[in-house]
Amino acid sequence: LHAVCNRNYDQLTVDRRAQVAEILGLNAFEFGSKLASALDSVQEHFEAAKERVLNARFPHAEGVEAVGGEMRITPDANAGDAALGIANGTRLGLKVGAHQAKPTPEVDSAPAMRAIRAGEDTIRNFVKAGILEELLPELMACKTLMPQDAAHEYTVLEHTLRVVKNLQSLEGDGFLGGVFEAVRDPAQLYLAALLHDVGKADEGRDHSEAGAEIARDVCQRWGLAESTSETVVWLVENHLVMSRFMMMRDLSRPETTDEFANLVGDLERLQMLTLLTWADASAVHAQAWTPAQSSLLQDLYRGTAHKLEGSDFSAGDQKEYRLRQLMTGKDHDVPPEELQRFIDGMPSQYLTGTPSQNIPA
Repeated sequence: LHAVCNRNYDQLTVDRRAQVAEILGLNAFEFGSKLASALDSVQEHFEAAKERVLNARFPHAEGVEAVGGEMRITPDANAGDAALGIANGTRLGLKVGAHQAKPTPEVDSAPAMRAIRAGEDTIRNFVKAGILEELLPELMACKTLMPQDAAHEYTVLEHTLRVVKNLQSLEGDGFLGGVFEAVRDPAQLYLAALLHDVGKADEGRDHSEAGAEIARDVCQRWGLAESTSETVVWLVENHLVMSRFMMMRDLSRPETTDEFANLVGDLERLQMLTLLTWADASAVHAQAWTPAQSSLLQDLYRGTAHKLEGSDFSAGDQKEYRLRQLMTGKDHDVPPEELQRFIDGMPSQYLTGTPSQNIPA
């Protein structure tokens, strides 16, 4: 499945199941039945093992041991390794013990980046275990910091955790789900989300600029690759730019799309900035994100994607653009003339409002 997707992605759609079956030399229906049986068996073993895990004592991961359903950081554990151990234990349902050894501040970037990708519950357990103080002391400094913007209902840390929760919710269908699926390294997006508002601790400066400097320091401290560092810093520095374009610019004018495409530079940054824009704005308060904003976000994204991919279509040509993508897609075997006939028989909003992977099915 990962080979078919060209990335570590585990959503097995009908089309992908057929592709995997073909690689294995199996009938797709027969393969689906065998896979369902195997998954059912694995789930039974998992549930039985989980019951035993919650009552046993064992070395759970590098730097973390499990004792009676609790995770305990071992003395001198590396902060990155301990974070990954806590992330894996959180998935198993293990709890953070009340008394924890303090991990060392050294961060191994590989396990740390995997750990932050685990989501909101894991990050909250980092706070309980004292790991976040070592991984990202800049974020822990915002635990009780109230934003000066009166629209915010939460402290900076709580708002940030809700941004992470929003990103987690995107692993599904819909426009944003499709954009999320296209991101090759979501860990970069998650790190940028964790750092996007840390600059608010410096009340005398623009928080995006201050946050970008902090983000660069964090990336250096974690020993991240230069390309990863540049992406994270750019996202933090520009996390409000897309919202400003949506609110203050005429998106129907070609020069708006041109300017935004020049600012973004490539499709991957556009994808991550779009997701961060939505996740951030939606975490301000319960009614912060509106249908109008959703429409503007999609228009700006698609118009900019056209530009970055060298398309001559204007922002209003969403249907034709999506149809072209489907016609040239390699993850389905529906003849182009059948796709065209099907689309022509549907309402105009069907093509732009339906996930691409669902339309061939």
